[in-house]
Amino acid sequence: MLAYAALILALQTTPAPSPSPTPAAAAPLPAPLPTDNPSIARLAREQFYAFASGKIDTSLYSTDIQSAPQAQAFLSALGAVKNVVLLQTAKMGESDVYVYKFTCENGAALEQLSLKGGKIDGIVFRPVT
Repeated sequence: MLAYAALILALQTTPAPSPSPTPAAAAPLPAPLPTDNPSIARLAREQFYAFASGKIDTSLYSTDIQSAPQAQAFLSALGAVKNVVLLQTAKMGESDVYVYKFTCENGAALEQLSLKGGKIDGIVFRPVT
C-alpha cells in the first residue's frame, strides 16, 4: 500500500508532459501561374525570335538597344521553340515585368521583358539550369 501511495504522489508531482509539437504545416501550394495577356505573349515571342535572328526592331524600345551577338548565339543554339509559359509578372517602379520560359529543342531560356509606357524598357535572356 505504501508503494502504491508513493506512486500516486510521484505521478502528482511529475509535471505533465508538454503537448507534442503541432504537426508541421503542410507546405503551401505553389501559386498558380499568372494569367497571360495574348498581346504581351506575342511580343515576348517576337522578341525571342528577333534576338535569335539578330533582327531587332529598335522602334519597340524606349532605351537604346543594339544587336546582341551573345544573345543571338545563345538563343539560336536552342533550336525551335516547343513551348512558352508565363511564369511571373511583377510591377517594378513604373514598369510591368513579365518572365517567360521558352522550352526549345536543345534547352530552355527565361526571358524577362519589362514594359513602360507601351515600350520595352528592358529585356534579359538567361539559360534555365
